[in-house]
Amino acid sequence: MTIVVLFLFLLAITISRMGKMKAFVDNKLTKAVTQWMNTPYYSLVLLVLTLVSHYFGLDVFLIGLISLLITVNYLFQKNMNCMLVTFLFMCTMISIQNSPGNRIHGIDVSYYFEPRIYIPIIVFVAIPAVSATYRAIANIVEGKTKVDGIFITSLVLGIAFLANGVFSKDYTPLNLMFGSFMFFFFFVLFIATRPHVSVDESTLKGISYQVLIFALLPIGETVVNYIANYANGMEMTSRPDIFLGWGNKNTVGMLLDISIPFVLSLLRFEKRISVKIVTHAVFVMIIATIILTFSRQTYLAAILFLIAYTVSMGIVKHGGVRARYFVYGAAWITFVAVLLFIGEINGFFAKIGFDMSDNGRFPLYKMAIESFLSDKAFGKGFFFIGPDNFVGLDSIMPLACHDTILEMMGACGWFGIAAYSIYRLVSFKKIADGINNYNLYPFLSTIIFLAMSLVDIHLFDLLGTAVYIMLLSLSLSGKTINDKRNNE
Repeated sequence: MTIVVLFLFLLAITISRMGKMKAFVDNKLTKAVTQWMNTPYYSLVLLVLTLVSHYFGLDVFLIGLISLLITVNYLFQKNMNCMLVTFLFMCTMISIQNSPGNRIHGIDVSYYFEPRIYIPIIVFVAIPAVSATYRAIANIVEGKTKVDGIFITSLVLGIAFLANGVFSKDYTPLNLMFGSFMFFFFFVLFIATRPHVSVDESTLKGISYQVLIFALLPIGETVVNYIANYANGMEMTSRPDIFLGWGNKNTVGMLLDISIPFVLSLLRFEKRISVKIVTHAVFVMIIATIILTFSRQTYLAAILFLIAYTVSMGIVKHGGVRARYFVYGAAWITFVAVLLFIGEINGFFAKIGFDMSDNGRFPLYKMAIESFLSDKAFGKGFFFIGPDNFVGLDSIMPLACHDTILEMMGACGWFGIAAYSIYRLVSFKKIADGINNYNLYPFLSTIIFLAMSLVDIHLFDLLGTAVYIMLLSLSLSGKTINDKRNNE
């Protein structure tokens, strides 16, 4: 797989240097492949291959495949809408038997620390990164990227990431390395992606079908996790036991939560009854699986979003009466039920380990504030808490404080928090200026993702960062983006 990816990458660069990239991209076969990648069948194939990889522990194969798909997209695709589902599957590449996260159960797995595995993985990471950089530069040179407010604020935020902890006495090359990762995602990947996505009713349906199919993966594997726990003698699965290799309860919940708006878009715009029935069924399964995660942030994000969406859609379609009565009625019934069965509910939550404690976050918040106060201008750097010894990736991943704002304060100081605040305001204004019935749905997913990042590390875990960049790019694809440029 390494040789195949390297060969295709070198071939693509050779073609481009010969001035024949456009001819290759316009080739009928290439067009057919790229069109297929924007169909539900692409997501279905990825689902099957991911399940096979998880079952047999073929992580390096799946990582190589995802690497190849990303490389092909950034070198040859004109329409990159399929990158959302590609990045979603990228978040689920690690199988449970090979996951470094098995240390939570006292199992030491060496798979990702063997040279035969990590050397190809380094190649698989480097090639799509170079491909995306190539596309970003090409977009600027060809005038496909407009130097506007979001471009400038993304660049400044990227510089803030690079400067994390630059004057701190604890500064090390690790700070520059992780800052470079964040610069790549927030600026380079964004510039490479933004001009090549578009959302109208047809493309929204295509994206939503792909996301719906993807959602079957966390749904199915969560159920299997419960069955496996029961088979191993657990009468009841508790919160720490929800682990799928590629993520824990909060990661599973986040991926399901951000899938909800796309599923709801199908219920709104799809006219075929058969599709509506299937979509309703998947929606119910998503909600049921969210309940099974026992993730507090997932519960809160899903509940608030569904209430807001139900009320807003009711106001638009039915004068608000039907929706409001439904929501208010459901709220009162839930309230009364909680009062009647408070003892049983407390007993159940105690068994699964569900409580309202800070779960170790408050000490992390305190460390972030102390780091900010010690180095106010540029922060103490992303490693102000320390390396992530838990997963064994000491040289790459820092521990994060589970809050976007405090993370920026502790890691990047005033420069970082100012850059992030302006970036966020400019991006939201840009989206608001071009919002419509279609890019509304990726924007809703973006809001959910950012809200959950206020109590977790999703925005800084690199794989989740890629998903965010894709959601943001789709959210920006309203009237503020030149449709003609998207189709060039």
